[in-house]
Amino acid sequence: MTRSDRIALAVRSGVDFLRRRQLPSGEFETLVGPDPDLVNDSQPDPSLFATMHVATSLLEVRHDDAAAMVGRAAGFLRSEMLPGGLWRFWTASHPGSPGIPPDTDDTACITHLLQRLGFAVPDSRGCLLANRDREGRFRTWILPRPGHVLRPRSWPMLRHARANSDRISLFFRSGPEPPPADGVDSVVNANALLVFGDRSATTPIVAWLGRIIDEGRAAETDRWYQSDLVLFYAISRGVEHGVKSLATIAERVLAIAEQMGGVERPPLDTALLLSVLATLGGTRQSIDAAAEAIIAAQRDDGSWPARIFYYSGFGRHLSWGSAELTTGFCVEALSRALRKSD
Repeated sequence: MTRSDRIALAVRSGVDFLRRRQLPSGEFETLVGPDPDLVNDSQPDPSLFATMHVATSLLEVRHDDAAAMVGRAAGFLRSEMLPGGLWRFWTASHPGSPGIPPDTDDTACITHLLQRLGFAVPDSRGCLLANRDREGRFRTWILPRPGHVLRPRSWPMLRHARANSDRISLFFRSGPEPPPADGVDSVVNANALLVFGDRSATTPIVAWLGRIIDEGRAAETDRWYQSDLVLFYAISRGVEHGVKSLATIAERVLAIAEQMGGVERPPLDTALLLSVLATLGGTRQSIDAAAEAIIAAQRDDGSWPARIFYYSGFGRHLSWGSAELTTGFCVEALSRALRKSD
C-alpha cells in the first residue's frame, strides 16, 4: 500500500474504535489515576473535556461515522451547559460537580466547537472578560469578580457561586496541591483566543504567549498541561481559526517543532506534534516521519494507548487521559497529514 493508503486505513480503524467506545450519552470516557499511562489504579472520571477534544478531532475526519459521533457528543455537551453559556470540568452526574466552578478552558473550547457545528450558544465573552487579571490575562476559574456585577449575562454564574459557596470554597482548599482561585495558565489563555479572535482585549495575551515561546517556558506556565506541545497545538488551532495576531508566534513554533522530530515519544505527543506541523506548514519529511511513528504505534483494536493529557497540578499527584482521547488526537493528526498528501 502507499503511505496515503496506510494512513487512511489507520484513521478508519481509529474511527471504528471510537464508535465502539462512545457511551450512549455521547460522552467519551476520561480516566484519572496516579500513573501517566493510566494503567495502575486508574478509574473513570466523568468529565466534559475529553469528549470535547475527541469531537473536535473527529471534525477533521472525512467519514459519516465521525460526523455521527460528533453529533452525539455535541448533544451531550449541550446538555451539560450551565446558565449563561458556561461549562465546568465534571459532568452534572459527578459527585464533585456542585463544588467545581465553571472554567475558561472548558467554556471557550466547547463554545467554539458548538459554534463550528452551527449551534447557537449564549455569549459568555463578557463574563470571561470580567474574569481577567490585572495584566489582561484570563483567569482559569470563573468566579465572582467585581466586573461581573455589571454584566447581566454573568448573573447566573453569580447565583450558582452563591448557592454552592461552601462547596466551591472547599474545592480550593482540598487535595495535596489545592488549585489557586486566581490561577492563570498559558494553554487556557491560548484556547480562549478561539472565541475572541483578534481584538484589543487579547493583545496582552498574545504578547504574553510570545514571550513564553521565546523563553522556552511553556511547560512551566500551565499548571494543568505542563507541555510545550499542548501549547503549540493550541496556538496552531488559533492560527487555523483566524487569530491572525498569532502568526508571528506560529512561525517560531513551527521552527521549534521542526527540530523535535527523530525523538521517540508517546503516540499522544507525536500526534500533537504532527497536527502542529501539518497545520502550520511543516516539511513533508517531518510530517511523514511523525505519521509513520503514529501508524506503527496503533494497537490491534484500532486504538492508541492512554496517556496523560493534563495533571492535577505541578506535583502531578493525579493524571487524566484515556485511550479514546489519545485515539482522537491520532486520527486528527493522521487526517491532517493525509490532506497534505492529497
